[in-house]
Amino acid sequence: AAADSPEPIARQIARLLPDQPPLAALLARIEADQALPVAQALKKIALAELRRDAQRATEIAAGIARLGENGRSPHIQALSRQTLAIIETLARRSYERALDLFDEAAAVFKAEGDDLELAVTQVSRIWALACVQRYDEAFAAGAWAHEVLEQHGARRSLAALNNNLVAIHGRRGDDHQALQRLEAVLAAYEALGDEGRERLPLALINRAILLRNLGRFPESLAANEQALTLAEERGQTAHVARARQNLGITCFALGEMARAQTLLEEARALYAADGRFRDAILTDLFLTDGLLHLRRFEEVIEKCRQARAAFDQAGTRFEIAQAWLNEAIALAGLGRLEAAAAAVTSARAIFDEEQNPAWQAVADLEMGGILARQERPEEARALVERALAALRPLALPVREAQGHLLLGDILLQTGDLAAAQEAIEQGLQLARERDVPALTYQAHFLRGRLRQAQHDPAGALAAFEAAIRQLERLQGQIMVEFRADFLVDKQAVYVEAVRLCLAADNPAAALQLAERARSRALLELVTHRVDLRLDARTPADEERIETLRRLREERNRLHRRWETHEIPGNESHQQPDQRAEQENREQLRRDILRLEDALKKSWHRLLVHNRAYAREAFLWQVDPTQPLPAIPPGTALIEYFSLGETLVAFVAEGDRVTAHSLPLTAGEATRRQQQLKHALETVARTPAAAAALLPKTQALLADLHAGLLAPLRPAVRRAARLIFVPFGSLHDLPWHALFDGEERRYLLADHEVSVLPSALLLDHLAAAPAEIGEEVLLLGHSHRGALPQIHHELAGIARVVGRPARLDREATRAHFQARAGASGLIHLAAHGEFRRAEPLFSGLQLEDGLLTTLDVFNIRLHAALVCLSGCETGRAVLGGGDELFGLMRAFLAGGADSLVMSLWRVEDESTARLMTGFYEALMRGAGKGEALRQAQLALAAEGGAWAHPFHWAPFFLVGDTGPLPPHLRPRR
Repeated sequence: AAADSPEPIARQIARLLPDQPPLAALLARIEADQALPVAQALKKIALAELRRDAQRATEIAAGIARLGENGRSPHIQALSRQTLAIIETLARRSYERALDLFDEAAAVFKAEGDDLELAVTQVSRIWALACVQRYDEAFAAGAWAHEVLEQHGARRSLAALNNNLVAIHGRRGDDHQALQRLEAVLAAYEALGDEGRERLPLALINRAILLRNLGRFPESLAANEQALTLAEERGQTAHVARARQNLGITCFALGEMARAQTLLEEARALYAADGRFRDAILTDLFLTDGLLHLRRFEEVIEKCRQARAAFDQAGTRFEIAQAWLNEAIALAGLGRLEAAAAAVTSARAIFDEEQNPAWQAVADLEMGGILARQERPEEARALVERALAALRPLALPVREAQGHLLLGDILLQTGDLAAAQEAIEQGLQLARERDVPALTYQAHFLRGRLRQAQHDPAGALAAFEAAIRQLERLQGQIMVEFRADFLVDKQAVYVEAVRLCLAADNPAAALQLAERARSRALLELVTHRVDLRLDARTPADEERIETLRRLREERNRLHRRWETHEIPGNESHQQPDQRAEQENREQLRRDILRLEDALKKSWHRLLVHNRAYAREAFLWQVDPTQPLPAIPPGTALIEYFSLGETLVAFVAEGDRVTAHSLPLTAGEATRRQQQLKHALETVARTPAAAAALLPKTQALLADLHAGLLAPLRPAVRRAARLIFVPFGSLHDLPWHALFDGEERRYLLADHEVSVLPSALLLDHLAAAPAEIGEEVLLLGHSHRGALPQIHHELAGIARVVGRPARLDREATRAHFQARAGASGLIHLAAHGEFRRAEPLFSGLQLEDGLLTTLDVFNIRLHAALVCLSGCETGRAVLGGGDELFGLMRAFLAGGADSLVMSLWRVEDESTARLMTGFYEALMRGAGKGEALRQAQLALAAEGGAWAHPFHWAPFFLVGDTGPLPPHLRPRR
């Protein structure tokens, strides 16, 4: 050992760590005068490992301590503590523990009179001091260390010191001074050659952060990409994670939501794998910036509270304040304004302690927005103007743009149009210069509202259209599963644009804008066959897939217990304890909801990790400006749209579009629907009274006909086929059952009726692929005898179709999942379960569990028709942009050309009769729409109870109305 240089010995020790017998022998052979150089070499190895593997770095730091054991060298023990302190600072974020270790090391170096090593200790110590708000002490220690390091010509340590000072200046919002100091750091690292390049990634990441804060986004992206490339080349896992994290934050600022989510999730996974759990939690906090854009407020609140708890333990107040601020924004989004104001106050108090003028101003802007929503415009204006005054000298253009636009909004509310125009134009100029679409959208929208107030409709429409272009640019960068939430609060710009087009007598343009107001997520899923299956695209996905499978099976097991009322330990001969049973069921319900929440989050995380899905999201966009599809001859398309309380119906026939204001308001339509729902539920409870209840039901259907359809009758009377595109609550209407009170006729007596979620789906239906499955899949489950007529239904359909059916024990999710992809015709008759609170878990009860919406997303279909003969299978939850969430969406996205579904809880005998008639007409060659019409008319004509719409009207057709392909019909 005496003949060897320190570096090979240190590498050999590192290889033998953490605890192998040969290590002790090797340490014993190291001579006293060689121990310190070996320890210094080990420290260098540990800090290099820290960029790759924090646990490995910790083991090597412990190895330094072993080298200094038995009183051999207090200096070596101090080096060990110094190294462990750096690890605690950078990897564990345990700053108080790190400072204790730094102080122990510094005491040794000071006692030995080793000013150089003492200065080196201060290099990392100042960052730990800053993280616990001891800024004055940090800057004083940095100034002293700078002087000592310069005297000794310690260029590497000087560069590291300056890099840490850069980060501290940035933390305090002094980005200009930080950037100036950073240029010297980068030059020093370049001069150090390969050793400097090892440290260059972190400096480049700091540069990217500062440039982003200053609104210099192209330069920021370039610096970050350079840092990521260097870190990947050198295997510096921690810096790779940090570079991806920072790049993700920048992408959020630029509106690139899909890429940002992917980068942040990747960074989080790298941190967690390296044991850097506080870094992982910090990444979650950064993720909340994007979740706020997507309006996933409850998730933001949960993550912010987790972050506060973690950083409270670490003693880092700045991150706690950021968590308070994002929680405040989420609370305000939920309308909880008092709680939001309290959260902003908590954040502001910490920013005051930090003496951070930039973040103080940001907190004031958020409070100004809350005050404006509380209708306290004068207080809001004063606070926002104060924030703007603080921001101007800091040269933070993005924050300044936010302030000007908020001020413009407040001034519009107070009627100060001249001042509002000045503020809006200033905000728009800054947003354009930095190309931030979220802010340019907001600026154009405010400009449109200003033009309306100035009685300039042409200028207002131009501004709203510019806002819509920016909004659609943003929407195109969001993965389809997250777009509906994003659009929840953004309908107003479309509403105002549609209103202006109608006032200008341009119904075609108004209809196109009404279509653009829809989220189009389903349209993009269908058009581009976007793959949402739970498949592993990379080896790293295998564990996520296994977690999903485990969660699904556990959820299905608990759901079966819920359905069968199984209570563990309850012997059949014992009288059940009703209170205990109720408590057990309540606990079971909570367990199911907990599993469903975990399943949903795991699925979304898998989608985000799927790079092909995330990165190609922008390629999926349907062109929002594409013209409406041609309407087939003999067909009228009727699309509804809500202008606040005013309902408008557009009628498109051929290339002609007309618009009609309706006498029924949106609120009145909802009330009539609720009354209709109550009437139908009454029939379900008292089936013998169906005939007596018929007049009341017809009266309600007549009111809806008069308010929603009668004004359009002259425009649609000649059309044999009507395609309805509902809006809002109108999705729950049985359009074919609307009743003309004067002529005493239901709509389906004169028209074939179908429904589409979007008019643009007509193009997809016209170009539907010829590849239709060869098989016919017929499954029926009687819900353990509760629905006995399902056996008759399946027997009748099997006879008509000429294919076998599987019943009860043979009707399994597993069989459906195995055969559905090869089937051109699918019929599922089972108990349906609609989950308004969580539509991803709506479904049909089969032998081995509930076939849910999530299950259906995991299947690629080639079906000309899917018929879901169960209760409420066509019910959906309405999301932002009029997006529908439920089984319909999953089956259409999976590849079904058309669906027959139900709007309410059906009666099994009338359903069996209706379905038999439907398939008889289909097998004769009738189109799907016409076959359903014939079956419904035939059942209604039988009279008695069957004449009530409760029995014949629950089912409706979505999608293609044409006949089945010949290979799915019996050979004659």
